Amino acid sequence: MHSSFLPGQPLVSLDQVEDGQLYHVLLSDQSVGTVQRHGDTWLWRRLMGGTSQRGERVALEAWLANVLS
Repeated sequence: MHSSFLPGQPLVSLDQVEDGQLYHVLLSDQSVGTVQRHGDTWLWRRLMGGTSQRGERVALEAWLANVLS
């Protein structure tokens, strides 16, 4: 049996992200990304070689639109 580790909880909606919690999202290329919020600062990255990014929600939304399409 093959199982995959997915960090944190599934990302359902940015409006439901709790401060400090880790979430994962399956990207269009079948890789995994993570999202975390600390106050007004958002952190996100593509796992397996991705660079961590930090910024405001609008920057995260732009990244998600790009990697989910």
